[in-house]
Amino acid sequence: MDFENMLTEDQTLENQDFSRFSLAKRAFVNCNFKNCNFTESVWFQAKFQSCLFKECNLSLLKIDGCRLQEVVFEACKIVGV
Repeated sequence: MDFENMLTEDQTLENQDFSRFSLAKRAFVNCNFKNCNFTESVWFQAKFQSCLFKECNLSLLKIDGCRLQEVVFEACKIVGV
């Protein structure tokens, strides 16, 4: 997935590896993430609005200043956040 744009809208992302990837200062609106790996990814000052995370690994996220609005986590692994 190419994240050159700071805003990502209405996307479904499945089986993606975002481990140790920086999503800092990016915004995601109405996006669905399924079975994605976000281990040790950086979400500094990122914004997630109306998003669904399903069966994702969100362990050891770095989330300083991250905004989560109307976000749902289903069957996700979240450790050390």
